[in-house]
Amino acid sequence: MNIPPHVFVSRKHTIRQVINAIDKNGLGVAIVVDSRHVLQGIITAGDVRRMLRDGTDLKAYAEQIMNTHPIFIAMKKVEQSERATYAHVFRKIQKLEKRISETIEQITVPVLDGKKRVVKILVYSLGDHKISLLEKKTILSNNGVRRVLVVGGAGYLGSVLSEVLLSEGYRVRVLDTLHFGQESLKRFQKNQNFELIVGDVRDITTMNAAIDGADAVIHLAAIVGDPASKKYPKETIESNYLATICLSLACKYHQINRFIFASTCSVYGINKNIISEESPLNPVSLYARTKIESEKGILSLADDNFHPIILRMSTLYGLSSRMRFDLVVNIFTKMALTQGIIHIFGGKQWRPFLHVRDAAQAYVVCLKAPMKLLQKLKNPIFNVGSDDQNLSIESLGKLVQQVLPKTKIEIAEAKDEQGIVDRRTYRVSFKKMQKTFHFQTHHTISEAIREIRDAIHKKIIKNVNEAKYYN
Repeated sequence: MNIPPHVFVSRKHTIRQVINAIDKNGLGVAIVVDSRHVLQGIITAGDVRRMLRDGTDLKAYAEQIMNTHPIFIAMKKVEQSERATYAHVFRKIQKLEKRISETIEQITVPVLDGKKRVVKILVYSLGDHKISLLEKKTILSNNGVRRVLVVGGAGYLGSVLSEVLLSEGYRVRVLDTLHFGQESLKRFQKNQNFELIVGDVRDITTMNAAIDGADAVIHLAAIVGDPASKKYPKETIESNYLATICLSLACKYHQINRFIFASTCSVYGINKNIISEESPLNPVSLYARTKIESEKGILSLADDNFHPIILRMSTLYGLSSRMRFDLVVNIFTKMALTQGIIHIFGGKQWRPFLHVRDAAQAYVVCLKAPMKLLQKLKNPIFNVGSDDQNLSIESLGKLVQQVLPKTKIEIAEAKDEQGIVDRRTYRVSFKKMQKTFHFQTHHTISEAIREIRDAIHKKIIKNVNEAKYYN
């Protein structure tokens, strides 16, 4: 039988076992059969999560939630011709069209022999009305992940990520407070695959509504950066830590087993050595401490089904539809263009840098990773960036000067405009991310500087001093 593994479950498999099979097979369904492979029913990921939402226990059996009257094809139809088989499936789908949710993109159709045993599996795509035979060699797009919830999807990274996910064929749901407005998402409003929920992840009712129907969750929302966290410590603890733990718990309960959390390389604080994921943490801010505690809380929930991934992001830069001019590459570029001079405090501090579009791709490669790979990960924490974009702040200033040669550089004591000494310095290794997910960066700092310059000159960004550009 040339059918991929993990497609079949028995009536006595628990819900946990069923969702484990669904996650592995990437179909979004499990086919219930007896010991002779006689069809008993079908269970979708949506069925499971609806039952859990309504209070069904994870220890309940497949027979309690399966659809006992699924669409199937009798072998005699297959024997006539492939064309007749496809026409038969199409007619059955048409009859049931009103009962099929608009959010379903494909239907798995078992093919039965004369003894009602499953011998083949067809996959019917509602979008293009195509039918394909599922075999062991079949490569399924998106590993069964269709709808992705991006928490904080209107933000600097989130708005770029939402666009990338839509271009990859995912359905995207964004949960965001829209604290900085809705401008970054306007271009998606007419996209039928995009949905916006305006609300705060700290609100449990809103959070539960947002995860309903999601196959994966990417958590970006946070009070970002050391200055903002210092100014708003209460909100930082609530948003960056407490809400994160609640969200990850809710995902685990609802068996949304792909959970990707945006952490930060700031957790390394001060370190003179090249840092890997195994290096000691040395946070020097509340922001970094809340990220560390969130990492610990999320990892404590991992089990055979729930496979979170933690991405420690480099310092981001580059153009975004929710632009920020409080990130160092963007700050230096703005200074060079508007003042002709870059003010550097200290300059010997090292940072890893990452283009915001490369950052978005990091989340996509994690979404596309097969579940069997995630299950093998002993430590699902990854530094995200590029080894050749580890730079000192002074070197960064000189790089801006190379692209914008009329720029002057002024180096002062290692304090910011508020008189605060920035002691953070760290260089980071990104080999683990590259090896595990074959992740590579494709954008450079010089490229971003030119993009920002052009956006300002063309008045795409009209006033770099507007409050909306600063966290």
